[in-house]
Amino acid sequence: MTRGPRAALLAALLLVLPGSGRAQPALDAEARRDLTRLRALGETVPDQADLDVAERLLGRHGPDLPGFPGFVAGLYLRGARADLAGGRPERARGRAQRAADLAPERPEPWRALAALELDAGLWSEAEASARRALERGDGGARLPLGWALYRQHRDAEAVQVLEEHLSTADDAEARTLLARLRRQQREEAGMAERRGGRFHLRFEGEAVAGVGEAILRILERHRATLAATFFHEPEAPIPVILYSREAYHDATGAPRWSGGAFDTIDGRVKVPVAGLGPELPAELDAVLMHELTHAFVTDLSKGVCPRDLHEGLAQYMSGERSDARTAALVERGGVVGFYAGALSFVEHLVARRGVGGLRALLEAMAETRSEAAAFERVYDRGPEEERAAWREALLAR
Repeated sequence: MTRGPRAALLAALLLVLPGSGRAQPALDAEARRDLTRLRALGETVPDQADLDVAERLLGRHGPDLPGFPGFVAGLYLRGARADLAGGRPERARGRAQRAADLAPERPEPWRALAALELDAGLWSEAEASARRALERGDGGARLPLGWALYRQHRDAEAVQVLEEHLSTADDAEARTLLARLRRQQREEAGMAERRGGRFHLRFEGEAVAGVGEAILRILERHRATLAATFFHEPEAPIPVILYSREAYHDATGAPRWSGGAFDTIDGRVKVPVAGLGPELPAELDAVLMHELTHAFVTDLSKGVCPRDLHEGLAQYMSGERSDARTAALVERGGVVGFYAGALSFVEHLVARRGVGGLRALLEAMAETRSEAAAFERVYDRGPEEERAAWREALLAR
């Protein structure tokens, strides 16, 4: 999972609630048949008809069936797991919410809901659900809580929660996340800060302090453009970290030719700015738009967007366009060929369905959690077929 602990999500959805509804008061024949049907499910995944039967029983006999709401909540959690595996994350989230409504005193539905909300990029909602699970005695909910705090850039709180979690559990995912957080804290220690609008800017010392406000203005301008293009913007403020060039390469591991980076795990934009004065170079404007586009695309697609589409969109929104050299560059391959092809592929998609088609494609990726399903929905053919059509047209020019 790009946005949270997918292993923890699947584990949460395997949780089974206590309470089977075995106490059976005087029921009419239809209710007895319905109850027998539900009991016979065992550990199999209920379909919608089964859940409808359960809801009917709840409505007619819920108060008379001790433990039955918890039993039905368990059915909803099993259904949520199947929905997630089947590329229906929104329905999975709705079913987990229904489980929480039915058994609000239990931690299991809240932990499952927190994990699904992380998967959907709903950071504040995931935090609230994880805290409810924790309040109800589920210490394992500290892991999704740590992720939710991290993705809201509340790093100190996330470190505290993960340390508490690891004091009681041996959790490899929590150890990895905690190590990442501590490394980032060391890298960003002593940095000056500027907060403005939808951005949280950090930078090294006074050497670049004079450009902080100018960069915030550029970011706000680009944010408005991207929000208008995609009808969407990330929920949390976006951290933008300005490094010296050496510190940037140490922090990101990016190649020497890189002018910026976006981290899809923590949502940070990272840019080298050593030696900048009050007059910002023109290329910095394009770099910031490029990396900010990655932030928007990641958030809108919920991390599903593939790399070539990511890089093509970032170039396209930065104002780059293909030219007569593109086909030769694509044929040559390598890094230059990849970027040239990525931009050309995005231009191909724009020609087919406009920028609105790309927006719909990213939204479909988020909804289905599948690149293939999204392409089929928006472009009426799979991604490999679409890429083949683009390449054939490119090389025929």
